Amino acid sequence: KPQSIEEENDEEEEEEFEPKSRMVEGAPVYIRDPHYSWIPATIESAEDDKKRVKVKVRLPGDWEEQTVASVGRGAKNMKLERLVKLSDYGNDELPLQNLEKDGVTAMGKNDMADLENLHEAAILYNLKARHADSLPYTRVGDILVAVN
Repeated sequence: KPQSIEEENDEEEEEEFEPKSRMVEGAPVYIRDPHYSWIPATIESAEDDKKRVKVKVRLPGDWEEQTVASVGRGAKNMKLERLVKLSDYGNDELPLQNLEKDGVTAMGKNDMADLENLHEAAILYNLKARHADSLPYTRVGDILVAVN
């Protein structure tokens, strides 16, 4: 049966809007941690079934000075390579980090509404970065957040 032009265009549009996974090798992400809530990591590889990814924890250089650890916990005792199930996260994706152009430094925005990726981990790390720079006030649109 011959297709009309409209039907052909509908098929082309469907192909164009197919979402691509952001869970690719090298992507800077956050993973859940029972002791620190969220920790920064980088995707090393995806498993064949695409339901799990292998990540490597990438702690910032000032982690020990800027992070309060549970007794007996710390970067020395942390497992740095982990296999993460994507089904444990919303939309089967790990939350992406907001990094400066250097690709290493966590972004510390004055207004968190300006963050490219806005989620729980991004909010916590934005507040942490600003607190480390002695900047106690951060906005979320019209809301002011103060960290003492």
